[in-house]
Amino acid sequence: MEAVHHHRQREQLLVSLDHDTRSTLQDADFAAAERQRRMQWNQARIEQVRAALASHKPLAPAVPQKSAFITVPAEPAWEAARASGMITLFFQGEIAAYSEVADVIGRARPRFDAEGNAHSRRRDFEKRYESVSTDAGASYRLESPADLQTYLDLLLAEQSATEAARFMTAVIRGAEAAILEGARDHAHIEQREIEAVMALPN
Repeated sequence: MEAVHHHRQREQLLVSLDHDTRSTLQDADFAAAERQRRMQWNQARIEQVRAALASHKPLAPAVPQKSAFITVPAEPAWEAARASGMITLFFQGEIAAYSEVADVIGRARPRFDAEGNAHSRRRDFEKRYESVSTDAGASYRLESPADLQTYLDLLLAEQSATEAARFMTAVIRGAEAAILEGARDHAHIEQREIEAVMALPN
């Protein structure tokens, strides 16, 4: 009876793990497209700020930016199995594969935090120059060289942080894709991670 119970537990966990893997892949695809849009907006804004600095003129208004929420990858089923001591229900290859994904996600989280912080710092700076008056024609103008340089530095920092987050999301996507394909050895998983990174658009 105990063996039957463990078999059922294992089957239920595998279903949950498969669900998490597919969800993460879907989220990673969405995140890749969203980060690409953000980076394109940032690059255009960087060029505008550099032009304003070079010409000694006020900064031109930015194109409105529409940002969507990016889900941070997680492996709840694997974390629950590890916390409850149910890892023993898995084969060694399965443990290695899912541990690799959990490790990559753990290493990626500081990059995602840095991305969010860089985005918030840039937006906080921009808000200082948004209208706070009831007069629709009154607004702050971002034109002093010092403020423009500060803004440029914030944009460049956000661009770098977004690129780092995009890189780690690709690594996660590669690892999850390898698991979905049935990979249970580190070499295969690592190869899919590299392929996912190489497939990133410039």
